[in-house]
Amino acid sequence: MSQIIRFPGMVDMHVHMREPGLTQKEDWLTGTSAAIAGGVVAIVDMPNTIPPTFTSEAIDEKEGIAREKALCDYGFYFGSDGSNLGEFEKVYDRVCGLKLYLDETTGSLRIDDEKKMDAIFRAWPRGKPILVHAERERLKRAILLAEKNYQKLHCCHVARKVDMELIANAKQKGLPITCEVAPHHLFLTNKDRTRLGSLAMMKPELGTEADQQALWDHIKKGTVDCIATDHAPHTLQEKEASTPPMGVPGLETAMPLLFTAIEDGKLTHDELTQLTNINPCRILGIRPANQTYVEVETGIQYQLDERTLKTKCGWSPFSDATLKARIVRTIIRGTEVFRDGTIVTTQRYGKNII
Repeated sequence: MSQIIRFPGMVDMHVHMREPGLTQKEDWLTGTSAAIAGGVVAIVDMPNTIPPTFTSEAIDEKEGIAREKALCDYGFYFGSDGSNLGEFEKVYDRVCGLKLYLDETTGSLRIDDEKKMDAIFRAWPRGKPILVHAERERLKRAILLAEKNYQKLHCCHVARKVDMELIANAKQKGLPITCEVAPHHLFLTNKDRTRLGSLAMMKPELGTEADQQALWDHIKKGTVDCIATDHAPHTLQEKEASTPPMGVPGLETAMPLLFTAIEDGKLTHDELTQLTNINPCRILGIRPANQTYVEVETGIQYQLDERTLKTKCGWSPFSDATLKARIVRTIIRGTEVFRDGTIVTTQRYGKNII
């Protein structure tokens, strides 16, 4: 029997809004429309736009765009390739943390130089986290640098058993390390690549069934602090090209998938609240917005219809998934912004979470 459940709403620590510079993929209006349709009430935007978010002026530009377009609350991460250390103090109070790309990813922001990595970890003011895209040896290096420089470290989209065990060991030592997992790594494996083709191309790549099970196990053990979408939209034309970019959209499917996991006995409501709301707020150092929540219908069964998606890219790797929950309403600070598949406001209710 179906029922309506009230839930605090997801605070998504890992989103690529694509604006400025890549608005054929997504923009702040379409992206935050997708967010509220998916039960996401706040997002934090990554710095790999064009231009990258490496200067205070780039933060000014993004803030202006978000203020004009955002339907949900938002924040920003700063980025660095080691050439902009003098900007750190200027932007520190305006951002949620510093994001570094230490491993292979789409674009040219990867940092290979060990001296640059060390200089960045030394220069970033302590308090707000350094977030890393790092696997295996690069993750080991990031953990060592964080320990050496007394920095908070947040490990993004952890997808491998070996990396999760590295993080668990660091936590056991008492290091201030947090981590996230993404829905596509929780609900897809490398066996799905044949079916999905280039739509399954992402970084980190889809893992084995053993990797996937390790993520669920570490959710139960408490190693995993939060679930974040890593919403990284690309157009279908781009994904079907000879050299497709890495990444998949996820803002509209994360919460239905996770509530489906509750229906299937993999998660509890309390765990989901911790993973998608309480812990992200703690890591970001923010308080949840007042009178902000979503209503979720559970006890149903349907397949996702891509024609209903609000994201500009218009597709999902979960198009044939059987879902057992859907977002019915999204309320931000007491105002209904989404109801029954429709954006019901023209007002821009999003506010900066900092």
